[in-house]
This record gives sequence, structure tokens and C-alpha cells, in this order.
Amino acid sequence: MRFTKLFLTAVAVGVIATQPNIIALAATSPAIMMAQCRAHAGKFFKARLPDIDTKYEGQRTDGTHAVNGTAIFRGRTETFQCSFDRAGRRIIRFVVNKPTAESAPPRTSVPALTAGDIRPEAVRFKSGQTSTSIKGTITGRESVSYVLGAEAGQTMTIALKPSNLATYFNVYEPGKRPGDQALANSGINGPMVPEMNKFKTKLPTSGEYTISVYMMRSAARRKERTNYTLEISISALGDATKLPPVRSDYADGLQGGPDYWDVKMNRPAKIDLRATPSSAAQVLGSVADGTVLRNLGCRMTEGRRWCQVQTLDTPPLSAWTEGEFLRESSYAGPRAPKQDALVPGTNFNATGNIPCARYAGQPMAACQFGVIRKGQGNGSVTVFWPDGGNRMIVFENGTPARFDQSQADGNVGMTVNRNADLFIITIGTQRFEIPEAVISGG
Repeated sequence: MRFTKLFLTAVAVGVIATQPNIIALAATSPAIMMAQCRAHAGKFFKARLPDIDTKYEGQRTDGTHAVNGTAIFRGRTETFQCSFDRAGRRIIRFVVNKPTAESAPPRTSVPALTAGDIRPEAVRFKSGQTSTSIKGTITGRESVSYVLGAEAGQTMTIALKPSNLATYFNVYEPGKRPGDQALANSGINGPMVPEMNKFKTKLPTSGEYTISVYMMRSAARRKERTNYTLEISISALGDATKLPPVRSDYADGLQGGPDYWDVKMNRPAKIDLRATPSSAAQVLGSVADGTVLRNLGCRMTEGRRWCQVQTLDTPPLSAWTEGEFLRESSYAGPRAPKQDALVPGTNFNATGNIPCARYAGQPMAACQFGVIRKGQGNGSVTVFWPDGGNRMIVFENGTPARFDQSQADGNVGMTVNRNADLFIITIGTQRFEIPEAVISGG
């Protein structure tokens, strides 16, 4: 790159983009000079910092320092140079080189990463906590994608503290990942990035967010290494069991979803069912791999997805469990009871005769009956006396449960005995023998 000591002559070679003595540095360091030059070029070109490479070229004979750089963005390739004062504390000149016919062809703005370069890690907060601090290390083109769940309306705050100043992070919304458009880049100041490597915003969507930590191209090519601390916090939801339904939900994963879940552990173990969506909540029970659970909706707490479920037992148990162990089930729910046709001209599903006796000492005789079946062993049997009147017996879950007691019956009770599939029922002086098939329809 051509560069002249004369301010006016430099105009013929390139574009003087910065007046002298306007950017002060906190300390003398090649890394800091490179970072400041990169930041200034980003503002000048309105380009993302990951699209800009800088390299410290050393101190000139006049004592000033030179940092050369390349910006590749929107199909353009621009080269530039920052000149620092002798102390390395101040940019005194910024020169953009004019493009030439020999300029390198445009390259893509984001380096291609293979699957082996990206290391995914799930982020989990300790029970009852809303933040965590993570320490990590990457070298060269390595990157780490931290995945955690959050809901629309919560505030996410991120701070990255790296040992290598060429380290940054991108934040991706649910459904997006490295290579897609990022929600924010920690190297570009804006509404979500108040200062370098700090992020804060109210989240627009519910789901799993990805935070990708990486190094700049120039540092990655030189296989530099960085140690860092990543601090993440998400504002508390409050009592998730009393919150209104989730809104702005990515892919309907929280407010909708399947009717039933299958438990998928991929190992012979059980998952706990808890009273509230927290790993510290009371355990109400546990279920094994392959169990089918009813889906009552999910929430994001402690950085993960928790789903409220209900067992298919009788009585059912409603509780919360980790969503990572749930997969959509092919179970279609309990079968609807078979429709039972009515006997023409009646309100009964079946009619017939059963043995009965109305008075004490009376031998058993045939009485007509009509049955109304409601499914699952529920319904009623009405027995008609030959000399007039009737008696109705109500069945619940396949068993005689009560009768149509009136004031005339007084305080008589009902006793039920069973002999194989025959119910022998006594109500005061009245006796009935009703086969189980009458109520079940078998």
C-alpha cells in the first residue's frame, strides 16, 4: 500500500477520512491499536466488524505506528490504513486506498465454518437463578454456540470478557444459527449493543436463542487463542404456573405443540415430574422412557424449556418436566366410545328381561328393563314392575352405585353382591339380578 507523509499529497493516493487528533486510546498496545482501527473503519464503511481485518505493521522511522486493514462487505473490497502518533494513543490519519484493476475480487463476508469448527453447548441456570457465568477457550477458526431458552418480553443481558480483543459474539433468534442473519453483533454498537461485547434487549420471540463466540478472521488465520468469560442473564418470569399463555412463540413450540408427548431418554432411566418448572421443585412422581403424557403447554425458565404434562393414569397427575426429554407422540388419544343405537320408539340402547322380585317372600319373576349406556361402564338400568311402577339403578365405572331413592323408600339402602358376571342387588325388599353385559353392551 502506498502512503505519503504529506497530508495533501495523500489525497491523490487515497481518501483522507479522519482529521488528526480525534480518537484517543486508553493505552499503547498493538492489539488495542488494531481494535481501534477496526472500529473506526467499521463506522466509516458502515460495515460489521467481522467483515474487517486489521494488522499491525510496526513503528515507522518517524515514530508513528501503522495499522493496515481490509474491509469486505456488500460485494466490495476496500483497503485502508490507520496512522497512530508516536505513543500509539491517537489516530492521526485514516487513509482509504483507491481501488485498482488489480484489486482482489470480492469475497464473502462470513468465513465458512465446518461442523467441526462449531461446538454447541446447552446453557442451564442453577435452580431458581436467572444468570450464569461461563468460562471458555477457542483457537483459530473454532467457535462455540451457546443455546438457551427464553420468552418474548424477557430482558437478556450478555457480557463477553476475552483475553484476546479480536473475540466477539453474535446473537441469533430462535430458528436461526451461525450463517444466518444475526439479531445483533457485539462488535457493532447499536440499540442492542451499548458498548463493545455487551448486549441487552427485550426479547421479541419465545424459543431457543444462540450466542456464538468467535474470533476475527485475521486472528483466526493466525491460529490465535483466546480465553473468555461469558456472562448471561435473563430477567425472571415470576411464577410460571400463573402466567398468561405464551405469545410471539417461534414455531408454536410453547403455546401450541402436539396433544401428547413421548418420553425419550435413550437410556434406562426415569424423568421426574415436579410441582413447578424448576429443577429444585418438589418431585411429585416419575415416568419411564416411552411413557405417553398429555401436553398442557410449555414455558422457558432457568434457560431451558419446561412443559406442563398430565399422565394418562386414573386419577391423572399434572406436573412439570424438562422439555428436552419430550418428543411429539403419535398417540391419538383415547378412543371415543362406540355409538350405541337406540331401540326404535324408546330412549334405551337395549331392552329385555331380568329376574326380579318386588315384595318380601315373593319368588323371582321376569321383569322388563331398558338400559341407557353412556360408555366406560356408566349409565342406568330401569326395571319395570309387572303390576306398575319402576325402579332405576345407576351404574358408575361398571358397578351399581345408587338408585332413584324417593321419600316413599324411607331409609332403605342398597347392597350389591357379585357372582362372576352377575350383579345381585337388594334394595329393601326388592331384589334384582342384572348381568354385567347389560351395562357394558358385551
